Amino acid sequence: MSKRFPSGLGAPSAEPAAAVERIALCQIFTAFLIIGATSVGGGLVAYLRRDLVAKRGWLDDPTFVQMLSISEALPGLNGTNIAILAGDRLRGARGAIAAILGICLPGALIMFAVALAYQAHGNRPVVAAMLATIAAAAVG
Repeated sequence: MSKRFPSGLGAPSAEPAAAVERIALCQIFTAFLIIGATSVGGGLVAYLRRDLVAKRGWLDDPTFVQMLSISEALPGLNGTNIAILAGDRLRGARGAIAAILGICLPGALIMFAVALAYQAHGNRPVVAAMLATIAAAAVG
């Protein structure tokens, strides 16, 4: 049987693989779904640290800092990169998929609802004015 590195970072974890496997995929998905639904803006990394390290104890601080360092070197958002790395550490590829789906699903559903609303009401002058205001803020 080949050795599996549950950290996903190329180094063996301090925890035995059996302890890591006890976390269910639905628990990973739910945890990241809640984080994705309740965090707004730049505080996502702090929410991830609080939930994964302090609240659930799934990761320790040195591991979280290592994941943050790696996520900053990768393209994309730090929060989603950390979600992938943490999910991989907890349950391998399936854990990474559960984590990324959980953290991205709330935003995707909101954008889908906005797209439906825009399709139905996008030709109204009030909607055009709101979008122009958002565009100006995004440039800033």
